[in-house]
Amino acid sequence: MFKEHECFRSPNNLDVKIWRYFDFIKYVSLLDRKALYFCRADLLADHFEGSFPIENIKNRDELYNKMEVELPTKNRMPLKDIPIRIRNYIYINSWHMNEYESAAMWSIYSINEYGIAICSTYKRLCDSFKNFEEDVYIGKVIYIDYEKEMIPVDNALRPFLFKRKSYKYEKEIRAVLMKWQKVNDKFDLYYEPKSQGEYIDTDLPVLIEKVFVSPSSKHWFYELVKSITNLYGVDKEVVYSDLFKEALF
Repeated sequence: MFKEHECFRSPNNLDVKIWRYFDFIKYVSLLDRKALYFCRADLLADHFEGSFPIENIKNRDELYNKMEVELPTKNRMPLKDIPIRIRNYIYINSWHMNEYESAAMWSIYSINEYGIAICSTYKRLCDSFKNFEEDVYIGKVIYIDYEKEMIPVDNALRPFLFKRKSYKYEKEIRAVLMKWQKVNDKFDLYYEPKSQGEYIDTDLPVLIEKVFVSPSSKHWFYELVKSITNLYGVDKEVVYSDLFKEALF
């Protein structure tokens, strides 16, 4: 279930709209599994996921006081290797925070005319994990200059809540799941992850506020999405996006 965490910042307005853009196949998978897919951090498109900015690297010895971390399966792991390994045990599900549809998000994340966007809110997302036993943390991504700024080093999750300013257009809200493995109360960073992603049980009627169909789609596809949504028992409005409708002049 959702759990608050000191590293995660919630929006000022908990009812702010958030959007998940994807294709029709992923939408059907969501309905069929009743679960959101969390991708392993090291497999995400941005290869900077979980990494530190230049200033952190330059000051690593001072920041950590030349510390190395004891691990259970071997004596030591070089400090520089730990963030790389941690990425294997962090799973992420991302949303776009915006009061309105985004033409850019439609273009990037829903290929061709078979795109779907789920409209939800931050609070709905938090509440939708109530039947899932493990802790899920949710918060805003912070965008910084990786050439000049630093990330706090007080928690292993910090780097996963920061991205480069080039990604600021994403306005990302991300849900994070940690799949640590412990041996004698110490984190084991040597074991290999079992999966590339995790499906997290999600209360879809709580999560979904509306379903939007791509503005590039044909009417038959809109009708198909309505039919499939009803077939899976999700009683939510399906909206044919008018983002690309004719201008009035």
